[in-house]
Amino acid sequence: MSKPVVNGFRTTVSVVVPSYREDPDILVRCLGSWLAQNPDEIIIVIDVADEEGQRRLAEVPDPRLNVLVYEHAGKRSALGVGIRAARGEIVVFADSDTWWQPGLLDAIQMPFEDPEVGGVGTQQNVYQRKTSIWRRIADWLINLRYYDYVPAQGGKGGVACLSGRTAAYRRSVI
Repeated sequence: MSKPVVNGFRTTVSVVVPSYREDPDILVRCLGSWLAQNPDEIIIVIDVADEEGQRRLAEVPDPRLNVLVYEHAGKRSALGVGIRAARGEIVVFADSDTWWQPGLLDAIQMPFEDPEVGGVGTQQNVYQRKTSIWRRIADWLINLRYYDYVPAQGGKGGVACLSGRTAAYRRSVI
């Protein structure tokens, strides 16, 4: 689509997050941003060797959080484990270092009101405690695609690749 969709469509949502050697402080901070958006469940597939991350997640007293300990064989395999555990009609993939702006989860569901929509991407940046001018420039360049490239493709019936930082898919297309 070439313009934002605004409506009241909401459905069940599972958030799937593969986590491999993530800084535990960053992971827990990002988890807070996901929980604040009230998904039905958050499934974090964390590497078996990440004992500190597992310990920190065990301290989060939220029944929506499901931590699956897994011996990672790459991001795709971890996503597969999370997808198989997910129960929501919409499955949202999020990177373990991606902090969500307020309202993101509501906004990402809206296009799914159209049954022809199989996936929805977002404009998200990686959360970093420290940044530099070069990181800000790189983020700006990546974000430019959401202002011209993606809308131009959608306007002509094309499909853009959805960013791995945060992307949502209808369960039936996965």
